[in-house]
Amino acid sequence: MIGICWSLADPKVFTVAAVIPMCPGISAYTAMIMVVEISHLGYSEAWIETMITHFLKASVIDAVLSIVLWL
Repeated sequence: MIGICWSLADPKVFTVAAVIPMCPGISAYTAMIMVVEISHLGYSEAWIETMITHFLKASVIDAVLSIVLWL
């Protein structure tokens, strides 16, 4: 019975759940790794720059996906 309900759902329901984690994945993962390295090994200008760059890239990708899927 649940399979019938799921088959009648709009395909966007499944697409959103699959696409949003995959697209910004590498950038978000790199930003998290930089946070761990900064907290473990100390401050480094290059690590801060890498963390902020990848965090902003992941945020922009998420925002664009949210806006596009909302339309």
